[in-house]
Amino acid sequence: MSHRYLLVPDTRRGHGTGHIARSARLAASLGDEADLLIDFPWDAKCHETRTIVELAERYNARIRGDAHELLHEHRSPEKWSLVIIDAQDMTRTDHATLRALAPTVGVDLGGEARLYASYLVDTLPNLFSHAPNVFDPGLNELPPRVRGPQILTAGNEPMHADVRILVSIGGEDPASLTPRVLDSLDRAQSVPDESVDVVLGPMSADTVGGRNRTVSSVLRCPRLKDIVGDYEIVITTFGLTAYEALAAGSTVFTVAPTPYHRSLAERAGLFSLGGPKRIRGIERAIRRWKDISRAQERVRPRRTRSLVELVRSIDASGVGPCPLGGGSDFPALARTAERTYRESTDPGLYYLERFAPMDISYTERYFFEEYRNQYGRSYLEDFAHIQSMCERRLDEIERLRSTASDAACTARRSDQGRRSDAARRSHAARRSHDARRSDDARRSDGAGATPILVDLGCAYGPMLAAASMRGYAVHGVEWFAGAVAYCNDSLGLPAIQGDVCDRTLPDRLNLRGCVDVVTMWYVIEHVRDLDALLETVRTFLKPGGVFAFSTPNASGASARKDLAGFLKAGPGDHWSIWSERCVHTLLRRLGFTSTTTVVTGHHPERFAPRLARTGIGNRIARRWSILRRLGDTFEAYARRGES
Repeated sequence: MSHRYLLVPDTRRGHGTGHIARSARLAASLGDEADLLIDFPWDAKCHETRTIVELAERYNARIRGDAHELLHEHRSPEKWSLVIIDAQDMTRTDHATLRALAPTVGVDLGGEARLYASYLVDTLPNLFSHAPNVFDPGLNELPPRVRGPQILTAGNEPMHADVRILVSIGGEDPASLTPRVLDSLDRAQSVPDESVDVVLGPMSADTVGGRNRTVSSVLRCPRLKDIVGDYEIVITTFGLTAYEALAAGSTVFTVAPTPYHRSLAERAGLFSLGGPKRIRGIERAIRRWKDISRAQERVRPRRTRSLVELVRSIDASGVGPCPLGGGSDFPALARTAERTYRESTDPGLYYLERFAPMDISYTERYFFEEYRNQYGRSYLEDFAHIQSMCERRLDEIERLRSTASDAACTARRSDQGRRSDAARRSHAARRSHDARRSDDARRSDGAGATPILVDLGCAYGPMLAAASMRGYAVHGVEWFAGAVAYCNDSLGLPAIQGDVCDRTLPDRLNLRGCVDVVTMWYVIEHVRDLDALLETVRTFLKPGGVFAFSTPNASGASARKDLAGFLKAGPGDHWSIWSERCVHTLLRRLGFTSTTTVVTGHHPERFAPRLARTGIGNRIARRWSILRRLGDTFEAYARRGES
């Protein structure tokens, strides 16, 4: 399958040129699969197009400048696999415009868009509280290590004449820090004459002149990663150049064009000379440069893999709209290297976006090896226990059906009571006769009709077995052919192989609108298309029929303690994660009534480990969990409305 990548760099003035250069390199590495969009309509003045093109052409990136046509008129014939945004920040509105083209990958992305990006890659430390999917400074195009650790010396000593310093304050230097740094070096007695080389970026002014005694040469737009290893000391701002120098083994001093950059450098553990108003401490720093170098060993990045390798590994086939109701503009709650979790428009319903092929298949191994690894026995070895749980669930189902029947009788009696006394007297005899005939007919229908139960995702049939013993006419649907054969051949109960989201199931089974009960036990979380599933359930059920399912509880003890950790620890095939609090509102909106929930899966050792160590303590904690509804799973029961 061919992929197409659209790269959108930050081209705004004041944001440097690193975003443009990195995007151009990445686009060139991706080859014909990638285009570099240079005229995205940012919310501030951008660099001149000619300057951006000249910079991008240095890397042989394929450039396009049709943002209006691409983003607003949607005339582009390409079907993009990913949109890669390399920017200091972006608004939610701008991100939504790009997300309409394809899932987005934010590279060191900040602003509102950080929460909404499909996937986040941070190659540099930052101050954002929202963690990325991947953090790895080694993803940058780093030079090899050319300098070993510096040897500590006793006390401070002047810098040797053969020690070289490189000053590179970014491709733009908007705060004009270069002349201030050079003036400070010129005043430092420990810095020999002509020991400093200066790099001017492609968009910075030539502000060096010839007045500084320490300046040896001025370089215009060199390939920094190829030369930083030639210098013992590199003075730069926080950013890619700092990490290139660290990787090469140089000692890095940072200067800050803004207080934000200074905070970034301090967070990253880099030595700061201050800025932007005042550069200070250069004399002392130069004398201690070996000590500083030794301290920086712990933050030097190691090359692991390239950014292009990471981008190519991202599989966006598992990314889509919210599984219930659609839409994609929801903030992310938790991220891992392969997943992003979001909360849908229904509070308490969370859903998964996957970025790697799913390695879980519902085959014999799933029901035997993987089940045994989790529960200590295979599914069939646990069959009797599962069937006993199904017996209890049937009690809840029949209680709801009985309550519905009683409510219908009460409603009929109430309706009769509201009739006027005059009408009741004039038609008493005929009404009594008709009522007796109607009641006799209903009793006859109820006694002669066998209730029908359909179990979606029936596995090896414990629910079918339990319901059949209660007098239900049962039908199972299961994806795994081996389990279907077991139900038919070993249990003698009817089951078919099929997808539970298949809207044709009711017609295949000839059960459209006549089923009394539809059940799903720990299946709904495995379903990606909830709209299709719930439509299938409604098509099966007759008015007043019961829908029952069980699923992990995103409002249980584990999730309340650490929701992000709870989501990350969940299996990678759980496309939706439900909380007990969302079920009532959500199912009622979908046309179900009389929704009740039973919280299960109480594990006191997970929220009160010390108390649960003793028998009495475990009982107390379990009772508390039941009262506070803290179980990590729950069951939901609801009736389909009459319409």
